[in-house]
Amino acid sequence: VGRRGVGLRLLMVDVITGDLAHDVDLPFHDAFSVTVSADGDTVALVGVTDGQADLYAYAPASEEWRRVTNDPHLDADPMLDPTGSRILYVSERGGQTRLIRTSVGGSDAEEVLLDGAGGLVGRLGSRWPGVAT
Repeated sequence: VGRRGVGLRLLMVDVITGDLAHDVDLPFHDAFSVTVSADGDTVALVGVTDGQADLYAYAPASEEWRRVTNDPHLDADPMLDPTGSRILYVSERGGQTRLIRTSVGGSDAEEVLLDGAGGLVGRLGSRWPGVAT
């Protein structure tokens, strides 16, 4: 994420060739915590609009943005699963920091995996390879 002129941009570079693969205007005032799925088909980031920070997913092939969260809580540090279909992120809700998992489309119910006291509420298990539980 960077600024070019007066706008905020998402620049995606092919690390093998060094070619600019995507140069996208971001529809946000600010953006941070960018992550890309292993196959490069999904980008997740935190976009800030009107003082509200929410998670967004971007599909470079279709150039489509999806709003994943839409709430007054701080949602940050997204991590995409290996398939790029689910997002694990940190959220400040009810005065507590929580670890939450949801779909990239945001259509399914969010699942709280860790409560603010650090207690495990749900389990990632084999649905999220590489993450110890």
